[in-house]
Amino acid sequence: AVSTISSISNLSMVSVAPPNPGKVDELIHYQQKNEEQMMTLYKKLQDYEKRKAPPDSSENDAYAFEYRIKAKRQRIYDKIQSKQAKIAWAKKQLEYLAASSP
Repeated sequence: AVSTISSISNLSMVSVAPPNPGKVDELIHYQQKNEEQMMTLYKKLQDYEKRKAPPDSSENDAYAFEYRIKAKRQRIYDKIQSKQAKIAWAKKQLEYLAASSP
């Protein structure tokens, strides 16, 4: 069941194809899709913030667990930053189109 869940959540994270910068509807879709994915990443990050090593683990196992969780959180955080950059780009394109349209 675990592999199914992770593959489903990975499907929702499939990169959104970059839009044609002149197409407002494509830009809006791109922005919304990246915002949805960013919210999913935030939820994942919060889940990882709560995780603790099992109470009966040895000191080494607990350290290894913390290290893995910390690395996973960093990867999620990096993805969030990437989504933020894509959203900001789409917003800039939309602002430019709005300013340049008669």
